[in-house]
Amino acid sequence: MAGDFLKEVPAGGDLYILKAILHDWDDDKSVTILQNVQRAARPGARVLVVEMIVPPTVTLSPVHLLDLDMLVVLDGRQRTETELAALFEKAGLRFDRVVPTRGFFSIVEGTRP
Repeated sequence: MAGDFLKEVPAGGDLYILKAILHDWDDDKSVTILQNVQRAARPGARVLVVEMIVPPTVTLSPVHLLDLDMLVVLDGRQRTETELAALFEKAGLRFDRVVPTRGFFSIVEGTRP
């Protein structure tokens, strides 16, 4: 389904997955995207955001290079777990947890109250 997630997302879902989306946008637009998901989702719906998360300490990880790329090329950036949790809360979503994967991406889980 075509659309503009800065305006609205399909309504009535019980699961929304956003992969490599929020890192393209600044905080305000990221909150707008998550608010649109929050408004469209059914109560209790799960929201999964799949992103590379900036670790608390500098490590040998491509996330730091991608962060620099996002800052230079787009208005976005890679975020820490704390920063992603703040975006969820500003959007009216409950931040539940981060699930690491074997790769560079993590799954940020949240719930629409």
